[in-house]
Amino acid sequence: MPDVTLGRYEAEEGMLPPVCICCGAPATAFKAVNFSHQPDWTFFLLLIAVWPFALAALCFRKRMRALLPICEAHGNYWFRRRVLFILCLVLLLLLVSVGMFTLAAGNAGGALRLVRILLWLVGPLSLLVVLLVRTKMVRPLELTDEMIRFTGVSQGFVDAYSAERPSFGQAPAIAIDPAKAAQSS
Repeated sequence: MPDVTLGRYEAEEGMLPPVCICCGAPATAFKAVNFSHQPDWTFFLLLIAVWPFALAALCFRKRMRALLPICEAHGNYWFRRRVLFILCLVLLLLLVSVGMFTLAAGNAGGALRLVRILLWLVGPLSLLVVLLVRTKMVRPLELTDEMIRFTGVSQGFVDAYSAERPSFGQAPAIAIDPAKAAQSS
């Protein structure tokens, strides 16, 4: 999957070529999308506990709003993916709460065994779905105060951006005549 690095100003202001960032088709609109990114090492803190991860996420997460070109087919691109992530999370939380309710009710027989089996099957399956969707989507690899680097963008967008890069986000060059500069000093 190609990746592209955009300057913060050009991403926030939508100073990008009118080519869909998802598929490379001509863009019909520019969509404001909020992105956040945190270093990958913070996810290893989940192996220790949730609280160190939450604290690291609060300290190291960076956010940015980007105005990205999209075609009509990708108008709800990020919304659909967020809904999928939320549904997977709700499914996992529902299974955990049913298991806790079954345990609290004292029904530790077959119902608890069924919930454990569902957690072992549905839990990894939903995480796999989330990981597969995440690896294929347009998402930030790096986000700093000066730039944002996306992965999963279309090759058509990368080509159009590279071709028009000199004209985007740069101030016009001002020619200075040496003779006039010498007179004014």
